[in-house]
Amino acid sequence: MEGNQMKFVLPLLFFCNIAMAESFVSILEFGCDRTDIITEGLKSTRYKEGMRWAGQMPSDQSVFSLWVNESTKSWTILKSSTSGFSCVIGAGTESKESDKGTI
Repeated sequence: MEGNQMKFVLPLLFFCNIAMAESFVSILEFGCDRTDIITEGLKSTRYKEGMRWAGQMPSDQSVFSLWVNESTKSWTILKSSTSGFSCVIGAGTESKESDKGTI
């Protein structure tokens, strides 16, 4: 492709990428508190969620965990620090498990 044509193609690609990225942007409401307070809240009679999975980030030793209520299909994702604080980074409904690697 000639240099003159690249002047038009590169900006077009740039704007296409921005348009696609905007379709995935969402606003998360973060809720942070002591880990014991948040996890007790998730286990409470209101949510009845239990931890289904956890994994540690090597970079900062924080732990991501997935909490699920099997009956209502509600779910919560936490990020917990080594200092004893956690933040809810996502929550929702209609959780599903897949044994085939896709949902």
